[in-house]
Parts: sequence; structure tokens; C-alpha cells
Amino acid sequence: MSTNGGDTASSVSKAESDAIRDAINAHPRVQSLVDLRVVRLASDELLVGASIAFPAQDRLAEIAETIEELKAAIREVAPTASGIYLEPDVYRRPDEANPPTDVYFIRGVD
Repeated sequence: MSTNGGDTASSVSKAESDAIRDAINAHPRVQSLVDLRVVRLASDELLVGASIAFPAQDRLAEIAETIEELKAAIREVAPTASGIYLEPDVYRRPDEANPPTDVYFIRGVD
């Protein structure tokens, strides 16, 4: 797997991946870690991508603040993380076939 910069990706240790996962899950506003991808580049830097579910009632400003806090927490456990891309997602309970429509919207500042 190559990136546009010519770096070649290599594997990340389970301990590194687990440390990043734990840092994300430890935040009180994180409802669920939906997906996590960690890639080590040839330059030994890490690229971290995650999809994170937040409570439906959280406002956009709260989510943006939480994302910045999560980036700092990830950098604490993975100082070589040069790119951290966190995407807010919507948590859907597996047993809820037809969730209310408000779970699909992130509210702005009113």
C-alpha cells in the first residue's frame, strides 16, 4: 500500500493500536468507537483514522472540542502520530431497527 508521498505503509503493533483505542474509549463523551485504522509510514510516522459515535444530544461545539481533546490524548500515547483524522458518527443501538430521526443530526450552536 503506497501513499501519494511515496511512503510505504507497514504494520502497527497491537500494543500501539490498543493504546490509541484505549485513549479514545477513555473519553467520557465518546459513546462508541465505530472504526479505527492506524498505519505506520516508512518515515515511522503514524496515520490514525477513526470514526467515533457521540451522543445524539451533543452539540457541534462540544463534538469539535472533544475531537481536539482526543487528538491530544492520541498524541500522548502515540507521539509519532503525524496525521490524526477523527470523524464524528452516529451511534445506533443494534436492537433498534428504526431509530428516531434526531440521531442522524449534529446540532449546531442555537
